Amino acid sequence: MTPSIVSLMLIGACTLRSIATSAYAQRPKSQEWTAESWMSDWMLGRKTTSRIVASFADPVYFTLVPIRWRPPQDQDGLPMIDVPIGFVTNLLDIPQAFWSLLRPSEEYALLAILHSYMYWMQSLSRETTDERFDLAMDDFRVEIGRRIQISRAIRVVGEESWKMNMALKASGERRILRYWPDNPRITWIEWKKDNTVFRDN
Repeated sequence: MTPSIVSLMLIGACTLRSIATSAYAQRPKSQEWTAESWMSDWMLGRKTTSRIVASFADPVYFTLVPIRWRPPQDQDGLPMIDVPIGFVTNLLDIPQAFWSLLRPSEEYALLAILHSYMYWMQSLSRETTDERFDLAMDDFRVEIGRRIQISRAIRVVGEESWKMNMALKASGERRILRYWPDNPRITWIEWKKDNTVFRDN
């Protein structure tokens, strides 16, 4: 069974193939992966014609297509997760273990975006959100040992990201764009100063 990811800009389900990059295989073990280095290697080395995400000049990313994850059929009753086009994330809610244990690929990039979206929206409790992400990793066939390590890391470091997102939302931070820049030198800090670039949500 393939992961239940659906792009709403396509008709039907879009099965996403893993694309390992040579940079991942060649990276010295002494160098730890970060969200920025992992995403850079994937975005520079991907071989698909589709563009799922783009980035600002700083390591902040936004979705170029809407993304939907449908829980497996044996999990009836769980709602789908819909990430809208224009969702912005810095991926700081993702623990370092994720970047070290999973190769740069389209599937795993989407997993990271799903997690960031759930941590930003906070429509479920944090505990339930973490359980939902573990289920998504299982659906993406993340090997059980790596899944356990990533889930443990999320439980340890996730609370800080959860509280930070809560505080940012309370302060008026918005993360779903109506427009995004064509100039790659624009930073997220600069772009978000203009309230008209956001969707009314």
